[in-house]
Amino acid sequence: MSSKLKAICILALILFVSGCTSAIKPDYNETLNRWTRNARIFHGLDAKLYVYATYKGTEFAGAYIDRYSSSFRLDEEYKKGLVERATHEAEMYNDFFLAVHTPDPSVNDLDKAGSIWRLYLETSSNERLNPIFINKADVKDPLLRDFFPYLDLWSSGYIVRFPKYSAEGTEPIPGKDTKLMRLVISGPLGHAALEWRFADE
Repeated sequence: MSSKLKAICILALILFVSGCTSAIKPDYNETLNRWTRNARIFHGLDAKLYVYATYKGTEFAGAYIDRYSSSFRLDEEYKKGLVERATHEAEMYNDFFLAVHTPDPSVNDLDKAGSIWRLYLETSSNERLNPIFINKADVKDPLLRDFFPYLDLWSSGYIVRFPKYSAEGTEPIPGKDTKLMRLVISGPLGHAALEWRFADE
């Protein structure tokens, strides 16, 4: 094979691989399922709380932005700004989206100062983080329900933010050695722990 023909073949292969790579984008629903956990809290034989929680890490944020940008036909410059903001926030915080249903609506109050529930973020290294804030979401927002289809009108949606670092720690949570991260919901009616195992992801 002549050097010229070989160069053409190499260039064609590069263009083919590049084209395939750019076409491969994370499927949003698969990514959502990958980073979503669910649990129930029982008090005796009665279910007192049902919860779905999505960890909004960098992989999820990328899939979310891709779908959001595609849905609204955003230009690349605007999309770039969303990516930069998401990257910055992922370096500073651990964010979750929760959908919570309680048969007794009066105890679906995670965002209240006097709530009977407490939320923690824990690791297998016994690190524990308290939330920076818990904000209630509008469950009637069609966009929110489209992106988080497990959210229904009988549930309350919550945006929960934790710090990225513990008060004593110098490594982020999760970090390179983090095997699992656990979102704990606890109160007098019971407790639940939702786990994300990074070694298996």
